[in-house]
Amino acid sequence: MRSLIFAVSVLAAVVIVIGCERETAPQAASAQPAAESLPANLFATTQPAGAVDVVTARQSAKDGEPIVVKGRVGGQKEPVGANRAIVTLADVSLRTCDKSPMYTCETPWDSCCEPKDEIVAKTISVRVVGADGRPIKTGLGAAGIAPNKQLVVAGTARTGAAGGDTLVVDASRIYVMP
Repeated sequence: MRSLIFAVSVLAAVVIVIGCERETAPQAASAQPAAESLPANLFATTQPAGAVDVVTARQSAKDGEPIVVKGRVGGQKEPVGANRAIVTLADVSLRTCDKSPMYTCETPWDSCCEPKDEIVAKTISVRVVGADGRPIKTGLGAAGIAPNKQLVVAGTARTGAAGGDTLVVDASRIYVMP
């Protein structure tokens, strides 16, 4: 009798464990954010007019106002978000490490050979947001945006809450320079 109770207990434990594994597997898959589509008219075929460089944009941008800015994808090791529509745009005057006499960097676009404060002063964030105001859950790499590519971005300036030192551009149009 004891062996029968033991066997039934073991069988019940196996069924519970298998049932739990089956139940948690779909939840784990759904925990991954679903990719969203980028707006159909996001990528421009002609360069938006009136572009200013990143440094000028940082100095003159007003929160909530339209802005057109040009720069180079860079300023950090991974400037293109993998699963969010975010990219770091650097001023073209920010020297890349391949321009350094002691070039040994595998990611020259990150400008790691330059002082951190200069990198911060010469970079901005660009994002493509959805209706909820958050970055769209898809990367921009598949659209041809890559480190060292030059972009012209038209959008809306978002500055720090206290008129701070930050600038984010919510992009409505992106032109990838050939």
